[in-house]
Amino acid sequence: MSDEIEYNHDKALSLAKELSVEIQMSLPSTYDIASISTKSKLPFKALSLREAIIHRVSELADTSCQLFERKKYISAFILTRSLMETVAVLYWVFEKVSKVNQTQKTGNIDHFFMRFLFGCRDDVKFPPPYNVLDAIDKINESFEGYRQMYDDLSEFAHPNWSGVAGSYSEVDRKNFRITFGLRMEDIPLSSGLAPLAASLHIFKHYYKELGNLMPTFIKICDLEVGAGKT
Repeated sequence: MSDEIEYNHDKALSLAKELSVEIQMSLPSTYDIASISTKSKLPFKALSLREAIIHRVSELADTSCQLFERKKYISAFILTRSLMETVAVLYWVFEKVSKVNQTQKTGNIDHFFMRFLFGCRDDVKFPPPYNVLDAIDKINESFEGYRQMYDDLSEFAHPNWSGVAGSYSEVDRKNFRITFGLRMEDIPLSSGLAPLAASLHIFKHYYKELGNLMPTFIKICDLEVGAGKT
């Protein structure tokens, strides 16, 4: 492995750790529900989803960075893939709230919130969850290549060749021997570190932007309640 490649990997991990710490320091602990809105439940649902997401992102990011440092690369890839899914959901929430602010209409956003807040496949009393690929494809519309990075990580997350035999075994055809253990020199670290750092950067920006949208969103939601539209 060349010094240049090693330096790039170190730089990507350093950036990811820095972003992870920033996110961890921004974690909210509580909200006074009445302070959000006493008329519409939609702002409460939006903020509940936003703040639950940042806690999930923080845990996944922190653990992923630790796993990369410990050279537990496949585990790190799997958690990075989960983080990408969560960031994609946050971005989709941002787009939905942004559309409400632009159109001055809440539309079907309550149904959207409920499917993410309470979506469950095993209980008919709850709304069906979204397919996470819908969120991945949505963010890919704005960040081309996001889906490809996700798909690359999926090869390691699933027990395919990349995630099992390709990572944990090596055949010596000359000596008719197979050796087991993590093939660290053959793991494409950029496939994990690049999406980790990029996803955290995207999350940091859109988490803040979603917060900036909330005052206008609250006003629109409250006005609809006052007008008897919701």
